[in-house]
Amino acid sequence: MLVYSFDGSAIARKYAEPVFESTTFPFCLFTGGDAAHKHVLELVERLREQFFGEAMCREILVKNTINELWIEVYRQFSTQTVRPSDSKSAAQIQRLKNALNFIYEHYNEPITLDQMVAACYANKREFCRLFKATLHQTPFDFLLHYRIQQSLPLLCRPELTITEIATTVGFSGASYYSEVFRQYTSCSPAEYRKRILSGTQI
Repeated sequence: MLVYSFDGSAIARKYAEPVFESTTFPFCLFTGGDAAHKHVLELVERLREQFFGEAMCREILVKNTINELWIEVYRQFSTQTVRPSDSKSAAQIQRLKNALNFIYEHYNEPITLDQMVAACYANKREFCRLFKATLHQTPFDFLLHYRIQQSLPLLCRPELTITEIATTVGFSGASYYSEVFRQYTSCSPAEYRKRILSGTQI
């Protein structure tokens, strides 16, 4: 459980389950464009530093930051939930959730646009338009970005080669993985690994 609680607790029922189980919650895209979004991104960066750091009470610091981060997510949930009467919007959101769940479960496999479309029961044109309008990127851009995100923890394991990491997260090889990685991080996977293992600021 993300929040400081346990499954079935009052906190979980009130603050976690409504978000996880909602079919009318739009996706939150935190871009840093306003104060609330900027704060969320700062919390994510703080969480990364705490997780990879060696501070005293590291686990407690990480848990506290996760709780603070979840508060911000819940605030977004409280203000952005689609009205029950807006059934069309709710249905569109559910289609996107289905597509994203498909990506989360199969990101390390070859994925086609037709497979994404089939997962959300929509036609291809509607799917691409809805995806871009909601997440401000194409389905394949989202997939590539997610693969890069999933590769970051693996780069902290020096026993894995760059090629092994690339294929583990769904890339065809190290060359293409490195090319996409640089687009999103402005450095190569090897450079990122060197910085994170040496404790250098990313």
